[in-house]
Amino acid sequence: MNRFPARVLFRSFFPGLMLANWCAAANAADAGVLRFAQASPPGTAAPAAMSEPFSDAQVTLVATPNGVNISSASTPSWSLSLASTQGQPFGPACYERARRASSAPATRPGLEFNYAGSACDPIGGRYRVLEYQQTPGSHAVEKLAVDFYQYCGDLHHAVIGNFRYHSDLPVDADSPAPMFSASGSVYVLGNSEYVTQGDNYSFAIDAFNTTVVPDATGGGVLFNSQTNAWQLSFAAPATLPLLPGDYESAQKTGYQDAGHPGLDYDMAARACTQISGDFNVDTISWDRVENYPTNFFATFTQSCEATSPPITGVIAYAASFESGPLVEDVIHVAGFDADKAWPLVWQCQ
Repeated sequence: MNRFPARVLFRSFFPGLMLANWCAAANAADAGVLRFAQASPPGTAAPAAMSEPFSDAQVTLVATPNGVNISSASTPSWSLSLASTQGQPFGPACYERARRASSAPATRPGLEFNYAGSACDPIGGRYRVLEYQQTPGSHAVEKLAVDFYQYCGDLHHAVIGNFRYHSDLPVDADSPAPMFSASGSVYVLGNSEYVTQGDNYSFAIDAFNTTVVPDATGGGVLFNSQTNAWQLSFAAPATLPLLPGDYESAQKTGYQDAGHPGLDYDMAARACTQISGDFNVDTISWDRVENYPTNFFATFTQSCEATSPPITGVIAYAASFESGPLVEDVIHVAGFDADKAWPLVWQCQ
């Protein structure tokens, strides 16, 4: 049986981000400012950014062996933790594919932003340090300028932020581009059955409207669009990996008998109790760093309750992750083998 992890609702994190544009009193702004906003799909109006100036008395910066931890005493409180890959110094550079700072592995940069006591279980992101200066001897942080792009819960809900501490660099400079992008479409040819109600459907897929959840074992993948109210899952039999090929005698994903692959398409809260069908995976490839599907193409046929007329469909999906450029004139500060993978920390200034 294939199991997919529960999705995290973005609204549980930074609830005020969707309600108002709040600014602290201007007379507190003698040390710096924190600004952040929810990322929005291209072509849509961006939500108002939240901007909080702070004084030296309201913020604490503590340098670590490979980064810096920032916390505020203002109301509401907030914190920002940044770390380079372990063993590499922290300083002006671009940091790619960061993981949650409190649990990042030694080979990954760390990024963790929390606001108003909320925690979103950050799963990663990217950030760039534009300016970093410490006092000789004490190593106290004198100046810091950072732009970050953090994902919250999944790769489809993100926060874009800027932090300035005794820095003259403006916060309205170009923000980091998303770490993750996706595109594709799903087309379903309906029949006289319950799920489609006999209609045909075509939906576009992008990085904001569709969540893609791979099974932890690599044996399946779930596409879920809350925006368009559909979901589609494919699973290999038992604990086998999902590979290109034909899969026959499929049953409802998560409830299939031993030896049967899993398949399940539902929409608008209309789903089958039992499913019979088959599918063909023409293409499937994975990002080796994130264990995430980057190319997927499949066709499927599904019948509800074994007797209803079948529906047929096709899904095409492509995704990519940003990393440092793999070219000779870029300084690779840290990361994977430069001959085989993109750098995770690089001199982007």
